[in-house]
Amino acid sequence: MSAITKSKMTIAGCEIIVHRGGEGPPLLYFHGAGPIMSVQPFMELLAKDFDLIVPTHPGFGESEMPDWLEGMGDLGYFYQEFMAELGLEGVHLGGTSLGGWLASEVALRSTERLKTLTLVGAGGIHVEGVKRGKSSEWGPEETLRQVIYDQKLAEKMITKMPKNQAENPQHLKNRATVKILAKPPTFNPDIQKWAHIIKIPVHIIWGEADRLIPVDFAPVYAALFDNVKVDIIPECGHLPYVEVPELYAEMFKSFADANA
Repeated sequence: MSAITKSKMTIAGCEIIVHRGGEGPPLLYFHGAGPIMSVQPFMELLAKDFDLIVPTHPGFGESEMPDWLEGMGDLGYFYQEFMAELGLEGVHLGGTSLGGWLASEVALRSTERLKTLTLVGAGGIHVEGVKRGKSSEWGPEETLRQVIYDQKLAEKMITKMPKNQAENPQHLKNRATVKILAKPPTFNPDIQKWAHIIKIPVHIIWGEADRLIPVDFAPVYAALFDNVKVDIIPECGHLPYVEVPELYAEMFKSFADANA
């Protein structure tokens, strides 16, 4: 396995950060509202079986904020151009939370370069009568307590959090970008209208104890597709890549192998 390296790319006039490493079929992985700033254990696990590509979205982390970013649709087109620039084919596309919503947006625009689609605790749709967690009202510490099922793990992560995280300029930048992307009504009705045109295999992964985007969303998302597999992870919150990284990586591998 090759080491995961960090580099810069310019797409559509926007410079972004990209982590990439490993060998195998390409796996393009989209982070959620909290960007993945450095190599994490789940990335090393995925890189054992995939050519793993983890971009930091425009407007997040060290990536630039472009003038053209007005909503999720813009990022959907951006990543079509991103894949073309890298010459990617047969891509296993996956995303968590906001990144899952984004993965749906990309697939709606074209699946020509895609092999499979994996949505993990994904936003982007509306489920009548199901209340989502109000992340906009949570500070950094409360966010971890809400998105992590194992509270001992959550408290351990909080102890490693930089002081005054709520006032950190990068944290404020990320939240400002999320407000642009997930502005009211905080979902895209086109996904539920048009997801039936996505004919590639789809994998739905959800933490059973997700308090941000409840597991009730999983069957609603799954019903949008013809070729779909659903995995519900017990005793797991919104971030299975943090709580159960080994199982998480194995789910990606098994689904990719089944659809090689």
